[in-house]
Amino acid sequence: MNTHFVRRPLRYHHRLQARETGLGFASRLAAMNGRHMVELLQHMGVRTLDVNDGVEDAIRAVAALGDADAKQLITMTPRPSEGEREYHVAGEVLGPLGINRTFFRYCPHCVLEDVHQFEGPLHARPWLRLEWTISHYRACHLHHTELLECKPVRRHSQPYDFSEAMMTLLPNMDRLATTAFASKPSGFDEWIIARIEGARDPDNWLDALPLYVAAQWCEAFGVSLLHPAKVQTSRLTEVEWAAAAEEGFSISRRGATAIDAALQRLTLAEKRTRGIVGPRDTYGYGFHLLQKTVTDPAFEPIRKIVRDHAMQALPWKIGTDMLGVTIEENQVLTVQTASLASGVDRKTMRNVLKRNGLALQDIEDGLRDHRVVVSTRDIEGTVRKLKGALTAPQTMELLGIDRRQLDAIVEAGGLADASGAPPDHWGQARYAPEDIELMLVRLMDGAVEVEAPTKRQVGIPRARHVSLASNTEIMRFIFERRLTWKGRLAGQTGFHALLLDVDECIELIRASAPPMDGLLFIELEREIIGFNKNAVPHLVRLKKLDKDEEYSPSARRLVPVITRASVDEFRRKYVTAGELCQVHGLHHKQVRSILDSVGIKEEFDAKTVKVTFYDRQKVEAAATKRRDFWVYRK
Repeated sequence: MNTHFVRRPLRYHHRLQARETGLGFASRLAAMNGRHMVELLQHMGVRTLDVNDGVEDAIRAVAALGDADAKQLITMTPRPSEGEREYHVAGEVLGPLGINRTFFRYCPHCVLEDVHQFEGPLHARPWLRLEWTISHYRACHLHHTELLECKPVRRHSQPYDFSEAMMTLLPNMDRLATTAFASKPSGFDEWIIARIEGARDPDNWLDALPLYVAAQWCEAFGVSLLHPAKVQTSRLTEVEWAAAAEEGFSISRRGATAIDAALQRLTLAEKRTRGIVGPRDTYGYGFHLLQKTVTDPAFEPIRKIVRDHAMQALPWKIGTDMLGVTIEENQVLTVQTASLASGVDRKTMRNVLKRNGLALQDIEDGLRDHRVVVSTRDIEGTVRKLKGALTAPQTMELLGIDRRQLDAIVEAGGLADASGAPPDHWGQARYAPEDIELMLVRLMDGAVEVEAPTKRQVGIPRARHVSLASNTEIMRFIFERRLTWKGRLAGQTGFHALLLDVDECIELIRASAPPMDGLLFIELEREIIGFNKNAVPHLVRLKKLDKDEEYSPSARRLVPVITRASVDEFRRKYVTAGELCQVHGLHHKQVRSILDSVGIKEEFDAKTVKVTFYDRQKVEAAATKRRDFWVYRK
C-alpha cells in the first residue's frame, strides 16, 4: 500500500454503522462519490485485496477517507490467518468456511430500511452487515426473514463491490421483500449477533467455546438429530441447515446434560437395529464433524461429552477409534457378551439383570440380546461370580445337606445367590465357589476342636430338633455370632463337623421369641379375682370371651389363649362373687343375701359356669344408694 498519500475525508460519505465491514464501507464510500470501489481505492493508493483481508493499514486508510472510527472498522472486518485456515473478526474466531468471500446474503427488508434512512445515490444507501458475510447466519434476526443470496460480478483478483451489486438488485427489492420466505424467530441467529457484539450469557454453555466451534457443532448436531446418519449434507437446503442449527443450539446451550439426553435418543434408535454398531451410524453428521476436527483441541469439551456417552451407552468393537481414543476394553456389556463371560444362558442373564435393576428400559422395550446394555462396572462382579457357579443341587451335594438346610443358610444370610433368584425360582439359583468357601469359614469361625463331645454338644440337625427351633433360627444364631460356644469334631471339616451347645440354643430360642399378648386359661385366675379356669370353655361358648392361638416361647408351639381385649371387656361388665367377698370382707353367702335383697341375681348358671358372676354396673348402682349397703344384717 502506498503510504505517501495524505488522506483527508472525502466530501461525501455516510456515518459508519455498528456492524459494517471494511469492504462494505469502502464500497459504499466509492458509490457516494460516483466511483467503483476498486477505482477509488487505486486512486487513493489502497490495495483492494488488503481491505478485503482486513490489513490494518488499509482499513485505517479507508476509515480516514470516510471519517470513521478506524478501531471499530478494523474489529468488524474479517481477517484471515495465514493460509486462510481461520478468520478473526469482532474478537471471535471462525473456521475456513465461516466467512463467505465470493458472495453475500442479505435481508430485503433491511435494504429497504436503509434506502429510506439514508440520502445520496440509491445504491450507496444500503450497507453490508458483518452477519451477512458469516456462513452460519441464515435468517434476519430483526425481520425473521430468510436471507437471500447474491453472487455479485467479480473482476480478476478483486473482491466483489457490494454497492455495485445493490445497483442491480434495488429495482426489484420491493418484490423481493414481498416474496421472501418468513422464518421463525431464531435463537441461533440472535446468539451469533450477540457474540459479534461482544455479549456473553453465563447460562449459555456454548459461550464458553470459540464461535466457530459452537456454530459448527450446533449445525452438525442438529443434522444428526433431524436427518438420517448418512444424509448427503450437500443436498440440504439453506432452510434445512437453518432448522438444524436451531435444533442443535436449543439443546447445546443448556450444556452437557441436555446434549447427553439428545445423544440418548440417537443411541436408542441404534439399539433397535441389527448388526455391528458403528459410531458414525449412531451419532450421524455430528460425529463426523468431531472426527474431522479431532486434532483441534478447541473441540475437546464437545468430544468428551460425546465420547463419554458413547463409551457408556453401546458396546463397540475392540479397536474402534472413539474420537481420538482407541477402545481396548468396553465399558458396557450386553446380555450376549455377559452370558458368554459368565457361562449362563442368555435367558438367565436377562433375569439376573432384571433382578439387579439393570437395563430395565432396554428389556422392557424388547431389545435383542446384543442390544441390551449394562455398565461393566455394575455387572462385572456378578459375571465373575456366575462363572463356575454351582446350581442348588450341586451345592447341596458338595456340602452334604438337604434343600431345607440350604434354604435356611441362604435365608439367614450365610450364602448369597449370585443370580439373585427369588426363593420361588429355586432352579435358577447359582452359588459361587468363593461364596461357598466363605460361608464354611464363617460357619467354623471360632469353633474349638472337640475329641469327645458331651451329650449336650451336638450337630446342627440334633440341636435344631432338641431346641424345637427351625433351621433358619439355628443358622441365624451361627451367622449373626450369637453363640458363645461352637465346637468342631476333631479331624473333620464341613457342615456336619460343627457342634453346638444345645442348652444355649434353647435359651436363645426362648429369649428371641416375642412375648405373648393373649392370656393362658390358668393366667385368667390372676387377672380376674375369684375366677376359675374351668369357666373358660363355657364363657367362650356364650361369646363372653374370645379364644385365639399364639406361639408360646416355652412350649415352642401354638397354644390356646384368651385375647386380652375380651378379658378387659369382660372385667368391665362383670364382677365375681369372690371379688366382692374379698373387697368387702364378707362370706359369699352374705354377698348373695345382700344382692338378693335388692333383686340382683347372678348372670350365668353357676353350676354350669362354675363361677358366680354379677352385672358390675347393677351392683355399683345399688351400692351408691345406701352408704351401709355392704353391712350384713342377719
